[in-house]
Amino acid sequence: MVRRQSRIVQSHCVGGGIDDDHSNIPPSIWAINEDSKHRIWFSSERDGFRFLENGVIKTPLWKNQVVYALNSSLQDDYGNCYFSISNPCSVVKIKGPDKIEYIDSKEFVYFLSRFRSGEPVMGKSGGAGLWICTKNEMTNDHQDYIKIDSSKGLKLFNVLTASKDKLGNVWMGRISQGISVYITGRDSVINFLKRRTKKYPSYFIMY
Repeated sequence: MVRRQSRIVQSHCVGGGIDDDHSNIPPSIWAINEDSKHRIWFSSERDGFRFLENGVIKTPLWKNQVVYALNSSLQDDYGNCYFSISNPCSVVKIKGPDKIEYIDSKEFVYFLSRFRSGEPVMGKSGGAGLWICTKNEMTNDHQDYIKIDSSKGLKLFNVLTASKDKLGNVWMGRISQGISVYITGRDSVINFLKRRTKKYPSYFIMY
């Protein structure tokens, strides 16, 4: 594994090098991923996207369409890269330097990743919960997603992280709020949330 990673780094950095002009690199990098053409993509909070190709940091042709990004990304089985963005509230699927596709969302996507079994997942804001894609490639068809939300008992307002355990249960969390666990066999959620009182400034209660 270490040798393989070394060869990847060498192909991008040593073999041909990175251009000495680094002025095109955004000042803050929020997420990084590699596409099927071995281009390395960078997203930034307010400075859009850049990509590394043949040792040169380049700007995509669609740069003015997507400026504000969040800090999550994933790659599907086909080598497509996805990044969460904040304006518009969406996920952007990068098809190349000249083409993108929006995976529409009415809410912010704070968490974007893949489970151990390979499914792409989106952790959303505004009580929309966690969306698990049933296909290897993310789509705009809401029927292609399993939704873990308030209808299943989820009490997290925003899902900022999630992981599936070996039993198929899904653990979700949010800063300052606590943990929720989707029990697959019951198709319902158990919540362990933080509640503050004068006597107990911080403790967890199960719902």
